[in-house]
This record gives sequence, structure tokens and C-alpha cells, in this order.
Amino acid sequence: MNTAVKVVFALIGILVLGGILVAMKSSQGSTQRSFVPNSNNDKRFIVSGLSQQELGKVLSDFQSMYAGRLHRTFSIHLTPISSNQFHIQFPNDIEPMYFHFLINYVRYPKGLDLSARSILVVGRATLDNQFNIPSASLIGQKAMIYIPANDKDFDLVYIQTDHGQTFEDSFASSSWKQVQNPRMPSGIETLK
Repeated sequence: MNTAVKVVFALIGILVLGGILVAMKSSQGSTQRSFVPNSNNDKRFIVSGLSQQELGKVLSDFQSMYAGRLHRTFSIHLTPISSNQFHIQFPNDIEPMYFHFLINYVRYPKGLDLSARSILVVGRATLDNQFNIPSASLIGQKAMIYIPANDKDFDLVYIQTDHGQTFEDSFASSSWKQVQNPRMPSGIETLK
């Protein structure tokens, strides 16, 4: 076999191997676990500093922004605790990423003047494999999700486990990193 034929066979082999690798990578991406709603979920949050009408608009705006991305049976159950404190639950569950987005959005709603008041939001959930957790050892731990004090990023939440570990979930990096300072907001203890 001459050199030109060997080169052609080598190129064909490389192309076939490359095609196999691309196909394997594509199939790995498509087998990634998709969100499966759990009607027994315990994701919830309490918010203070908004009226029921304001909170209703904020929740409606959020649902409009993420229409088509939230699962088809998604719903929100709002229960008043007082005139400016509310308990929010998700009877048909919410994907953890959107749960974090919603906690952040309720804290920083668009179209509301917040200069003369503060909004506090604290979420609760049991961590499971649907969360983007950095370690399987966190599965089953109860967690508190909140916006840290003196937040200057406006696109993250903090997660504190019942074992005292605190993580930052930055929406820009889509990953959790452990932090040493929990930066607990003043007044959040009233929402526990």
C-alpha cells in the first residue's frame, strides 16, 4: 500500500473516531437528569416588606418571565401571616435553580420603589440531588436560602445547611462555593 492510500485511510479513521466521540458527548449531554417534580417537596419561603398585592404582582411577573421554562404543573400557594408577611409554598414543586432565582427576584423586584423599606426573604428546603450541590454529603440536609447582608452582586443567594456550612450560589457561575462569613441579614431571625 502506498503512502497516499495510508494517509487517506488514516484520515478516514480520524474522522470516524471524531464522529464517534462527538456522538458520545452528545448522548451524554442528552442523558443528563431532567427535573422531576416532587409533590412531597418542602421548598418554601417567607417574605416580609411587601403588601399582598405587591407580592402577587412580583410572583406573577416571575411566572411570566419564566413561562415555558417552569414545569407544566407549576403553581404557587401564598398564605398571609400578617399584612406584610407571607408564606409561599410550591404544591407541585419548583426546580431548585428557579427557587433560588425567585428568592432573589422577590428580594429585588422590578418596578417597586424600595428606598423607604426593606424586604426580607428566607427560603427553606431539604437538599437533594436536584440541587446543584458540590458534595453528595449535603443530600438530606435542611437548608436556609437567603440574600446575604450588604449584597452588591444582586445575582446570588446564600445557602446555610443545618450543619452550619454556608455556600454562595452565584447565578453567573452556576456553582456553589463555600464561604466562611454567612453574612446573615439583620431581622432574618424573625422569619425563621
